[in-house]
Amino acid sequence: MSILKIIKKVYVLYSILIILSISCTSLNLMDVLPGLLIMWICFFMYFLGYISRKKYNIVIFNNSFDNNWLIKGNKNKLFFIGLLSIISSILVVRFYTGQTPISVFRNLANGASLYNVYQNYFRENQIGVFSLTKIPFIGMQIFLKFILVYSYVSYGLFKSKIYLYEKFYLILITISIIFIGIARGTSFEFFELFILFLLITFFKFEKKKMTSKILKKYILIILLGGIMVFVFYYGITLREVKFDFKISNDIYYNPDGLLPRISNFLSIIIITLFGYFGFGFFYMSRYVRDIWFASIENFIAGFIPLGIRAFSSQSIRDQMRFLIDMGARWHPDIAGIIDLGGFIGLLMFSFSIGMFSRFLKNQSEAGKENILVYITYYFILLQMISLPIGNFIIASSANKFIVTILTIIWCGKLLRLPRICLIKKHT
Repeated sequence: MSILKIIKKVYVLYSILIILSISCTSLNLMDVLPGLLIMWICFFMYFLGYISRKKYNIVIFNNSFDNNWLIKGNKNKLFFIGLLSIISSILVVRFYTGQTPISVFRNLANGASLYNVYQNYFRENQIGVFSLTKIPFIGMQIFLKFILVYSYVSYGLFKSKIYLYEKFYLILITISIIFIGIARGTSFEFFELFILFLLITFFKFEKKKMTSKILKKYILIILLGGIMVFVFYYGITLREVKFDFKISNDIYYNPDGLLPRISNFLSIIIITLFGYFGFGFFYMSRYVRDIWFASIENFIAGFIPLGIRAFSSQSIRDQMRFLIDMGARWHPDIAGIIDLGGFIGLLMFSFSIGMFSRFLKNQSEAGKENILVYITYYFILLQMISLPIGNFIIASSANKFIVTILTIIWCGKLLRLPRICLIKKHT
């Protein structure tokens, strides 16, 4: 299973969510169609970039994955890393939320909103303001995120047999991430875990050529997806959010729609998911209608870098706040890329990621698999999933740092290409 196919499947799920949302809300097709079209245009450009490097293999790595230090690590080393992860997560939670493990579980038992506790402490102590005291805790988050992705890719894709002490280690680092998510009352950490499981599951079945177990693969993914939806729904209820069937001042529940007549509970799930994973399509559709296509000047400006800002003296984000009810929702990454690079920049961005994804696949096909390839795959997948709906990369300091380091590493390797053999594949 290539990264291209995984992204395609996720975009199909987004499209299904939007169609179901139309059937239970005040939205009509034109309220979301432009946003859907932009997403699929991005995918098409990604696809063109992906197939553009199909004929050539650039061999960069000299060593295979067999030299992975984590897999060859002893019990004491794994126990130390796992214990360090637990300690780091406790310190991170203490710094950002003011809670200890005991207070977290006490608040859970008392039915308190951990999200509100986190937000209130964050505002009162001005945690959002950068300071030197914040640096160690940002470093701990980077360590936790990196070791999680590194460990799951290592054991999930390149270790045929995982021993009991290694499973215990994976449990420790997973608990570390989950504890942060619980203490903050957010679902972000659980969502990232699900994306990591999704990536590993698809590639694991492909690597082992388990063609006879395709059904098992999809059952596992559906099960994990169901768990993710439950965690997401339950996490929202813990925030003391009352489901009054209102998504925003612009979008409301339609009891006469097709889906409510079939299942009221499913309608609640779809509305809840739309608020987080579908709102970006409404956002981009309103951008197209009320800003980009509002005049011929705006239409031209929307194609060129900084065009909208230059013509209106306002960013897309600032203008959209006056056009729609944003609430606490994210502005889609697509809007941010268009704001800086124009629509042409968005197309080039998608095409470039597609080219790079194919380059990574070529590394594997050349028999030069490396941990760096699969870690990069994870962040590419996270970014492409984020494009139409949110800021999964830029909203996290840990993600931004890791992506920056990965970019520097890959740029360094690519700059060495004159010294690397370019091998044409036999077709």
